[in-house]
Amino acid sequence: MRTLCLPLSFCLIVSACGTSAGATRSGEVQFGDFAYVEHIDDFEDTNSSFIYTTSSNAEDREAMLMWRCFYDGLNVVYHFDSYLAGDSDDDLQVRYRLDNQEASETQYWQLLSAQKAAFIRMELVESFTKLAINGDELRLEVTDPFDGERIVDRFSLKGLEKGLSALYCH
Repeated sequence: MRTLCLPLSFCLIVSACGTSAGATRSGEVQFGDFAYVEHIDDFEDTNSSFIYTTSSNAEDREAMLMWRCFYDGLNVVYHFDSYLAGDSDDDLQVRYRLDNQEASETQYWQLLSAQKAAFIRMELVESFTKLAINGDELRLEVTDPFDGERIVDRFSLKGLEKGLSALYCH
């Protein structure tokens, strides 16, 4: 089990990193290319369940895209599984491209503490999610401002809408 700690001391438990797009682990429910993982903390009475899909082109990495419930609502996390340093604010430059549409403008996503994943700003989650629901494939490009390293992953969006309906926070 891998743990990536987010700011404000709440943690993202990524138990599904090693799962391929077609396989599921015990307790997972498949929605197209997305797997739903229920994560309820009985002691804290919190629900941080999530859905994820894995990259179709990350040959030597376990990259995935997740929608996850936290205390502040629905979050989107891109786990690229490669150490990136980020800028002085721990941000990375991210662009995305849905299907054959033009690429988005560069956005700044916050690095998680393990520096192998980043999350979209909360004010952009809703519009990003609506866009993704209407597509078939999403390409994410992350660029490290520190050294210019660039990673591009492709994710199938098949099953996203049904997977999101399983999350209590959506």
